[in-house]
Amino acid sequence: STLPTGSNRYPFYSVNTSFIFTEALKLNKRILSKGQLRGSYAVTGNDTGPYQTQNYYSVGQTALPYPVGSMSSQLAFPNFRPEIKTMWEVGTNLAFLDGRISLDADYYSSVTENQIMNVKLAPSSGFNSINQNAGSVKNSGIEALINATVYESSKGFSWDISLNATKNVSKVVSLANDQDRIVLASSVLGLATVEMRPGDPFGSIYGLDYARDANGNKLIAANGFPVKPTDADYKRLGDINPKWLGGLSNKFSYQNFTLNFLVGFQFGGKFYSHGQMYRELMGTAEKTLAGREEWYSTHQGAGHLDPIPGVIPKGFVEDGVQSDGSVNTVPVDPMLRYLQVIWFNRTVADYIVDATNIRLREASLNYSLPKKWFKNIPITSVNASVVGRNLFFFYNAAKNMDPESGYNSSTIGNAFELNSMPATRSYGFNLNVSF
Repeated sequence: STLPTGSNRYPFYSVNTSFIFTEALKLNKRILSKGQLRGSYAVTGNDTGPYQTQNYYSVGQTALPYPVGSMSSQLAFPNFRPEIKTMWEVGTNLAFLDGRISLDADYYSSVTENQIMNVKLAPSSGFNSINQNAGSVKNSGIEALINATVYESSKGFSWDISLNATKNVSKVVSLANDQDRIVLASSVLGLATVEMRPGDPFGSIYGLDYARDANGNKLIAANGFPVKPTDADYKRLGDINPKWLGGLSNKFSYQNFTLNFLVGFQFGGKFYSHGQMYRELMGTAEKTLAGREEWYSTHQGAGHLDPIPGVIPKGFVEDGVQSDGSVNTVPVDPMLRYLQVIWFNRTVADYIVDATNIRLREASLNYSLPKKWFKNIPITSVNASVVGRNLFFFYNAAKNMDPESGYNSSTIGNAFELNSMPATRSYGFNLNVSF
């Protein structure tokens, strides 16, 4: 089929092919039970929702004796072009030892042109955002699934493992109207933004870093506080894309009992933690204790700003160098340090957090009642199970935050953590009766 786009028409189609080489080449199936190669090429399209090309008033009833009309906070975009995705993929499916071990792997590459995205607007425009064609993004990566029966006995015990892993590399190829940047989202207080820039990974997080010397050391002013960053220190501090994402599932079976557990993992990826920033600004984070007792024990007066005569001043000492290259040794009030860095300098680098984590995502124990119990009644099976989900972390680089507690479910929703509630675990009991 085709979709009209002004004077151009984009054909939408897909081509798929596969080759089972173990059959064609008559290979010995004792070792390689199955071998298949496959490939595909596709061009697909995507549209936006209705009523987005014009601005409309919405009318609502109020306590007033007349209805009130209001305008949407999203600016209409009249010149939509269809989002076109061109993708190719090659893969293989291999099975070994009569199917006890199998591998399903793919490599893919896709380019999405005229990508339709919700873009943030300056408040001075009178609108918050606009849904528009933002640009072109390229994605490529690997997907793999390995299944294996590790052990199987004649007494009814078996152990099965399944491992799946994905790696995706994204890149912004170009932006609409030759723009050099598009802001997709901005955090509370505007300290961090998610931006699209040509050459960057999609979902890049930008903000102010510390002012640094040529060797990467923080520059510290004579008063002991970090030097205020300039526009040159506004840079990409990370992106939301994990290097690897996947899960490891184990299934143990013995007669009528089955134990399953799933370990989920993510390696790499970053997010901005507004919650961590806020705790440090308010002085409730454990990190802010450094230098606090030393400062208050060596200073006096209103706000403990005056050194006690005859006592060597102590406090929080920032890692970094003075303008002359010497190591900083000037102590400061830790409360004023965080106020200066966060509120006045608007430095956000400390709050770009590693999202790497390994967790026990789910565990369940299932028992199936023997079928011989139901010979004379209209029941075919009864299964009972206990289930626990999101049970605990084996490792969490973000420590006291769940990297999955994003601010919404959009494609960039995991870029910001905004004072999220603590992660919870859940338990349940299931009873399944079949007739």
